[in-house]
Amino acid sequence: MADATFPKDTCVYCGSTKELTDDHIPPKSLFAKPRPSNLITVRSCRSCNGNASKDDEYFRLMISMRHDTGDHPAVQKNLPSIFRSLEMPTKKGFQRTLIGSMDEIEIATPGGFYLGTAQGYNVDLSRLDRVAARITTGLFFHEFGKPLEPEFKVLAYSVDGFSNADQRTKTLIYDTLTRITSGKPRVFGDGVFTYWLDGARECDTTSLWVLQFYQKIYFLCSIASNHED
Repeated sequence: MADATFPKDTCVYCGSTKELTDDHIPPKSLFAKPRPSNLITVRSCRSCNGNASKDDEYFRLMISMRHDTGDHPAVQKNLPSIFRSLEMPTKKGFQRTLIGSMDEIEIATPGGFYLGTAQGYNVDLSRLDRVAARITTGLFFHEFGKPLEPEFKVLAYSVDGFSNADQRTKTLIYDTLTRITSGKPRVFGDGVFTYWLDGARECDTTSLWVLQFYQKIYFLCSIASNHED
């Protein structure tokens, strides 16, 4: 429920009141047309929105070109436009980078069970995590009707980033995902995007979030005070 004391026309990311636009949470480009009518939007200044656009595009490309998302209907509909965009002259540098990053990768379940290898590419997980953190910031506003206070921070981690972690860490992550996703999901666009919120009943408490894309890709996100260890 929205907080009546918070000005509606304020950027949820930086607090600016100038050149405001609607920012889709998550990026609407993840959804195939015709897009769902219930997509979440928050107010964002043009600067915050524009500065995130390249990361949003990278995010869409990387999660759409994975070995395990190609069977999702939204990905299948989006791939032609993705490939057309890669053919644009402005994307030549990205094409070279993508080709240069091709390699054999190990495939495993979220619980760490080894499935073999496949042709893949190296991904800048920090960029994906940055998008996931921004999405969580927007979802916080959507859930509580006010932006994060300055003393709170968002941390986001791609579950894939734990593939080389020790077994104890993998087990902890998998158990945390299992616990949180046993709760009520918020689903958008036939499984294009789903999220779960755990541990927060008020906006000023620590919370854990799980973001899921195309029913295959998970991010574990947390919101906590900067003063917490």
